[in-house]
Amino acid sequence: MPAPVGLDTPFAPLVERILREATVEGDRILKIDHFLNHRIEPAFMSAMGAALADRIRSLAPDLLLTAEASGIAPTLVTALALNVPMVYAKKYSPVVEPPALSRIVPSPTKGGDTRLVVASRYLEPGMRVALIDDFLANGRTALALAEIVAEAGAQTVAAGFMVEKLFQGGRGPLVERGIPIATLAQVERLSGGKAWMVEPAVQAQDRKAMEATTLQELNTLDQPQFVARLGFIFENSPWIVARAWPSRPWKGLEELHQALCRVMYEATEEQQRALIRAHPDLVGKAALAGSLTPQSTSEQVAAALDRLTADEVTLFTQLNQAYHERFHFPFVICARENKKDSILAGFNTRLLNSPEQEIQIALTEIAKIAWLRLRDVVVVGTRQI
Repeated sequence: MPAPVGLDTPFAPLVERILREATVEGDRILKIDHFLNHRIEPAFMSAMGAALADRIRSLAPDLLLTAEASGIAPTLVTALALNVPMVYAKKYSPVVEPPALSRIVPSPTKGGDTRLVVASRYLEPGMRVALIDDFLANGRTALALAEIVAEAGAQTVAAGFMVEKLFQGGRGPLVERGIPIATLAQVERLSGGKAWMVEPAVQAQDRKAMEATTLQELNTLDQPQFVARLGFIFENSPWIVARAWPSRPWKGLEELHQALCRVMYEATEEQQRALIRAHPDLVGKAALAGSLTPQSTSEQVAAALDRLTADEVTLFTQLNQAYHERFHFPFVICARENKKDSILAGFNTRLLNSPEQEIQIALTEIAKIAWLRLRDVVVVGTRQI
């Protein structure tokens, strides 16, 4: 069985073809129908199906569901790779054997409404269903299919798309329903006749390393420059970096880290709580939605939290909720020093603590995170620490 692949790991051949061959009209329309949905290249479509199957295989779907017509080819090749059956909802001549399940979907491009219809006999209670389509844009079709699955008493365990146009917000409603989303290529925006693709987390880390700075350079920066360079060290909390600036110059990386942490530990309790709340849940809505900071994304990937089964995602969701209800802030742990099992054990142990204990533990973990982020970008002498 192939090794698990991150749900949003870019499929390089598709990304490269979009960058090289796509036609962009305005800020909404991306045309790649010459190989994706009007004209189809069987070998390339099969390769994309195998790649999408690798991303959702661990979620163990036993049926794939799509809507005609452009979703049929991607779903068929993915079903072949997973060796599971597929069903497509009819919409152009929606006459199926009764009883049937249906939903009305507004059409943003053609106007009017479209009815999606699936015969009930093909969606049995308890089935584990993955939704598949060529594009995720506004998400209305996928959401309608998820509602049909739920009405049938089945479970939507994943939604997979060849291309996601992130700027159209279709991911949000699916994430709200707790559905993991897999993609092969994500388009951040369309502008200037070009598709701007989301940068993979691993490439972001490589780029960040290329932009590494030295301690000597940091000691010469004014406060705005210093914050611009290191503001990401504490998650969405550049105020810590700003308050540490007057303590320069620093003789070593450890001294800089101590200065930063001193600001954190000397802050008021409300400021400390705000810092903790600035951190995302592990495997939370932001992670599933792909809206984490690059640093948090790579840290959760390092802990293999992007390769969980549907049951594991559900468990993390339940633990996050229990932790929030008890402490009113997210569970913070240095993901790069842990893996799934130790993180889950940490949840169970720390849920027994008092709020005061958890604030101190969270700050200790944040200090670890800050240290590793500093080591990523600060060079001492000629060697990157």
